[in-house]
Amino acid sequence: MLGVYTIVETTDHRWASAHTRSFGAVALVLILAFVARQTKATHPLLPLRVFRSRNVSGAMGIQALIVTGIFGFQFLCVVYLQKALGLDEIHTGLGIFPVSVAIGALSLGLSPELIARFGPRAVLLPVLSLIAAGLAALGRVPAGGSCAVDVLPALLPLGFGFGLAFFSTLATSHTDTLLADGASNASALTSAGYRSAPLGPQA
Repeated sequence: MLGVYTIVETTDHRWASAHTRSFGAVALVLILAFVARQTKATHPLLPLRVFRSRNVSGAMGIQALIVTGIFGFQFLCVVYLQKALGLDEIHTGLGIFPVSVAIGALSLGLSPELIARFGPRAVLLPVLSLIAAGLAALGRVPAGGSCAVDVLPALLPLGFGFGLAFFSTLATSHTDTLLADGASNASALTSAGYRSAPLGPQA
């Protein structure tokens, strides 16, 4: 929280200011203290040994980037729709509604089928490209644009990408773990790869 506060306060204080550097340093010390504590704790909140797995570390890193992207785009898109295009709250909500629909529909429907058929890695790489394309398109919206012409074409690939990627990053790491333990490919994909992955901690 202190790190978030430090970043947010850069709107009033420069990055090189004493305020930013001091609070940032304290936040960094707290993070390092947490890591040091977890290495010695009998029952750590975050077992650091999980990062020894390249698959798990990669999946967690991708998941962190995806979460950052989806929360960042939601905030900035709402600001653009309200401040630049002058939409009210109802029309703003309707403007970004297609993303929510796509995420819900794909993560519960199409995503498990694609992962079971093609494997989590084969699904993950194309949807990351969709997310990147959507964010790039959203970053080029003009000041006098419109929701239907400029925003919606960017939101559609984001909705498809987020809907598939949230599921497949967790499934990738968990499926690979099961395969390493000797499970068959079909068993790893179906019995745990995409059935248990949504539960999060077990993945």
